Amino acid sequence: MDIEFDPERCAELHNALLARTYESTLHATRFFERNMISRINHEIPSVVPWLFQVSEEAPNPLDLPIHRFFSNINTYHPPGHSYSDSPLSGGLKQPEPRRFYHSFPKDSNQERRIILLYPGNVQKEAENGGLFLDLDTYMAIWARLEWEQDIPHDSRAWLPLQLALELNLVLWDRGKYYWNGGHLDIRSWTQRDLGDALHAWETLIQAIHNRLPAESSAAVAWKDPLPAALLDESQISPFAQAFLQNAKRPPFTHVAPGLTTFDEQSYGALMRAETPTASFRFRMSWLGLDPDQGPSLILPAAVSVPSIPQSPPPPGDEDFDRPWGHGRYTIGRKAGLYTGFSSTHGDNAILITAEGRAGDQPIKFAFPRPWGNDQLLTFADMFGLWTWYVNEELWEVDGDGVSTPHSWFTRDDTEEHRKVYWG
Repeated sequence: MDIEFDPERCAELHNALLARTYESTLHATRFFERNMISRINHEIPSVVPWLFQVSEEAPNPLDLPIHRFFSNINTYHPPGHSYSDSPLSGGLKQPEPRRFYHSFPKDSNQERRIILLYPGNVQKEAENGGLFLDLDTYMAIWARLEWEQDIPHDSRAWLPLQLALELNLVLWDRGKYYWNGGHLDIRSWTQRDLGDALHAWETLIQAIHNRLPAESSAAVAWKDPLPAALLDESQISPFAQAFLQNAKRPPFTHVAPGLTTFDEQSYGALMRAETPTASFRFRMSWLGLDPDQGPSLILPAAVSVPSIPQSPPPPGDEDFDRPWGHGRYTIGRKAGLYTGFSSTHGDNAILITAEGRAGDQPIKFAFPRPWGNDQLLTFADMFGLWTWYVNEELWEVDGDGVSTPHSWFTRDDTEEHRKVYWG
């Protein structure tokens, strides 16, 4: 994505993030400072010539875009706290000059001027993680790197810094971030996430309907959502409950290769077959979670996953039935589209195929999310992508809906279509 670096605009976005983070903190603006340049000069004087690299075309360091950016950003520094104690936003810490430099492998990145602009929350002492910035292109990428670990070279893995900051600000607008005690937390999903998923769902159904034989001009004969009383009988995730009781159902059978929707009979039969000692409930208990905190089935496949051998042929997942595999989350070993864990990313979509493929998701982002912690496609993302498959005629449609076989999700010749790129 081609967005020319505008240092003043990026500084505005940085300052907007900082303001949103501390808008509920009493007298927070008293502790805003604009001192990044002085901190850089004081904390890392030997790195300054490398950071503010002048040339014949730009002989004055004050005119450099990166200098203009640092000159205009605010920091938050209340008494008795270090800068690292006070985040910029959810998942991002404020810039720390001493952490700018990262030692990349000498044979690959020694000529690239890349800094760790916004540290993230890392678990290992030897790990550098957060939002990195290329000082020559002003493209950004989120990564967790061990010391001297390389960073992706492919330009498709990077986003303009401006867009990365805008996308983080959007999370505030969507109500995703909130203060939980003394630290920033992220909501598993919001009403806007649900609304986006429902809108994308209806768009997908309309796209399939438009390709039905001799019916493209008629309106979709929607069926009512599943009744709330039926959903209340089972312990499913809050997002699954909200989606299923609001998602109108199509009149045709298949909404994706081998995937369909529940009706009252099929939903009730599957859920009632899950006894109190079922594998799913045992695994949730083993993880210290209630059943409604784990993945929940939204769109069932026509088949269940068979017993997976230790060395299954491709595309089988040899970890499916192991304690850490996705088999422990399935309802009656049913393949289909599941939600993520409700405690973290409740509106993430997990696709489990008939072969048990799930760990290496059949449809996935080609690169980690370049502006924040990694995540799977959301339901809105997934349904939007499926709509594109239908409109581009990558999926066949007949009177029963999508007629492309379920194997489409794992075939070698569809792999490129199943990769999703950010931006």
